[in-house]
Amino acid sequence: MQQIWKGKVKFTMSWIRRLRFRSAKESYLFLSDIHLTEPEDHSSVWKNFKESRHHADEDLVKLIDDYMREYPGYNHNLVFNGDNFDFRMVLSRPDGRQDMEGLETTIKNSCWRLQRILKDHLAFFAKLSKFAEKGVIHIIPGNHDLEMNIAAVRRTFRKFLYEISPKNLSARKFYKNIRFYQNHMYIPGFFYVEHGHHYDPFCTLPEYRTLVGKGKNKKLVLPFGDYASIHLTNKMGHFNPFHSESYLLRTTEYV
Repeated sequence: MQQIWKGKVKFTMSWIRRLRFRSAKESYLFLSDIHLTEPEDHSSVWKNFKESRHHADEDLVKLIDDYMREYPGYNHNLVFNGDNFDFRMVLSRPDGRQDMEGLETTIKNSCWRLQRILKDHLAFFAKLSKFAEKGVIHIIPGNHDLEMNIAAVRRTFRKFLYEISPKNLSARKFYKNIRFYQNHMYIPGFFYVEHGHHYDPFCTLPEYRTLVGKGKNKKLVLPFGDYASIHLTNKMGHFNPFHSESYLLRTTEYV
C-alpha cells in the first residue's frame, strides 16, 4: 500500500510539472551580429567605426528594458544568435600595447579578449547580469565568436556576469540561467535558430572540436575567413567591414 501511494505521489508531481510547463508563457528576444568589441578612438578617420561614440550600449539596455516591460508575466529569454562578440577585432594586449593583429589565438588569450570586451561594455553587461537573475540567456556562436564554444571562455563569461550581478541568486542558480549551444538552438514545434556561418566554407570548421589545436599553448585552429580578418581586414582601417557600401567594392576602388 505504501509503495502504491508513493507511486501515486510521484505520478501526481510529474503531472503538475507537466501542467506548469505547458501553462508557462515563454517570450524570446533574438539579437544577432552586434559585433561588440573594444573601442578605438583615434584623432584621424582610421577605424572610426570602432569609436566609442558609435557603440550601441545605451540602445541595447533600453531594448532589454522595453522587452521586459512589454511582456510582463512571461518567462523572458534573450538569445544571442552569433557574432555578438567580435574576438577578431580585439587588438590590444595586456601590457596596453596595440598592433594590427592582436594576441595569438590561444585559449588563455581568448579569455582575456572576452574580458576586454565585457569591461568595455560594462553598462550593457551589467544589465545582462540583472536580466540573468530573472530570465535566461542563450548563446549561440557565430564565426566571429567561435570561442564561445570553449569551456574556459564560457566560464569566464558566467563568472564575470555573476561578479557584477546584484547577487540575488547563488552562483549555481545564476550559472544555470546562462546556456550555451554549439551551433543552433531548437525547441520542437516552436523555433529553430542558427547563425548560419557553417554554410559558408570560408567561415566554418569540419568539426567544432577541432577549434582547439594541439601543443603547449593550445593555439586555436580557425576558419579561413577568421585568418582573413586577422591578417587583412584589421589592417584596412579606412573601410568599415560592417557597411557593404563602403567595404564591398571593386579592386580599383580600394586604392
